[in-house]
Amino acid sequence: MNLKLFPSRFDGAMHVEYLALGLTATIALFLLLRQLGLPALVSAVIASVFCVAPATLLYENWLFYEYPTMTWLLLAAVALHRFLARDSVAAGVGFFAAAAAAIYTRTVFQLVWLVPIIGRCCW
Repeated sequence: MNLKLFPSRFDGAMHVEYLALGLTATIALFLLLRQLGLPALVSAVIASVFCVAPATLLYENWLFYEYPTMTWLLLAAVALHRFLARDSVAAGVGFFAAAAAAIYTRTVFQLVWLVPIIGRCCW
């Protein structure tokens, strides 16, 4: 889709998209660590170290499926924790949307993985 939207500036558009994914993943990691009970300073340090780690920077500049999948899984973890802690319908929908996006992005996360989770949460 980006290739059709930005045919002459595809590399720049993908770079901006992956930078946004990195920011989203860093914020999601920070929120997940806070939800798990870590202090704000410790969560910020861990998220910052993750953000500048060489492997993270490599995947941020390597345009492949692993980086978006990691972001979807971090968002799914944040939403699942909120769903289980607060029994919030919005968090449950957010979890299923993020899990579905991870499954859609990467075929290793097949729909079979989502069915037991739906069964556990709905019944």
